[in-house]
Amino acid sequence: MLPAKVWINNKNIEPETAVAELKAGFNPVLLKYENTGRGYFVFKQKNQQTLNKTVSLATDWFLNPAILSFNSCPYEKEKNGLYRFKAPPGTKAVFIVSKAKPEVCVSGKVCVVEKSQLEPGRVADSDITVWKAELAEIEPNTSIVAVILEQLPALSDGAAIPEPVVFACEKGKIELGNLFENESVKTYSGGIWYRKTISLTKEQAASKNVVLDLGRVVASTEVIMNGKPVGTKSMSPWKFDVTGKLLNGQNQIEILVYNTLGNHFLTTPSQYIGRTDSGLMGPVTIRTSAAITNHEPSCPWSSSCPTP
Repeated sequence: MLPAKVWINNKNIEPETAVAELKAGFNPVLLKYENTGRGYFVFKQKNQQTLNKTVSLATDWFLNPAILSFNSCPYEKEKNGLYRFKAPPGTKAVFIVSKAKPEVCVSGKVCVVEKSQLEPGRVADSDITVWKAELAEIEPNTSIVAVILEQLPALSDGAAIPEPVVFACEKGKIELGNLFENESVKTYSGGIWYRKTISLTKEQAASKNVVLDLGRVVASTEVIMNGKPVGTKSMSPWKFDVTGKLLNGQNQIEILVYNTLGNHFLTTPSQYIGRTDSGLMGPVTIRTSAAITNHEPSCPWSSSCPTP
């Protein structure tokens, strides 16, 4: 969507012209939009060679040296930005890509921040530093991350963190439910292990026609009972026959759920978002001839993400 009016250095520029004379130093830009919608506005230097894109899904101006940068606060000095977001259960480290060294707190606890690296291909711009904020203890539940970051010229606001924040996670605790409604894993696409140990009587373990019902799942699942595979499913009904696979006493249930790429596509302008509900929503029940064991969504399950 084009702006209705464009002013550069207090001079009206016709959008169709697409050419503006700039001066040395700051050049104030004012855009007027009369409707809501989506658009972009960039300055590109003339007579520059076409950029060979290194990131296939990136815009044509991403990492393009011919593009002039914006500075939302050109006259302010020594300004810091405060960023808050949620970390997934089991977080042990947070990786932030930025020019300035960040100060990081997780659940109110100050983290040690040092230069680090991520696996090749994870960071598009190799000229920007990767910072690792190490937690003293693993946060088992969803936690709040607070970041203080110096606002450098042309790298303020959202541009101060130009790459996705990366989390290193161990086992954590999570309640059954739609992960799309959990801000810390809303945009995660991949697999999540759900694990829980339950206690059964001798009569329950020896029952005939024992059924494990997962309730609602998106989008595929694999079930392992006491270390032995039970089966996989990619559609409802999400029920598994676990007859003969139960023990007298403690039994470990392991459920691996994969969602779709719809959640990942929430992080980038795309028409291919698709399905965003994900996870093990439950309720999870085990039905035996001896009794019914019901694990409602309020019961905490241990969880971990096997893939980044």
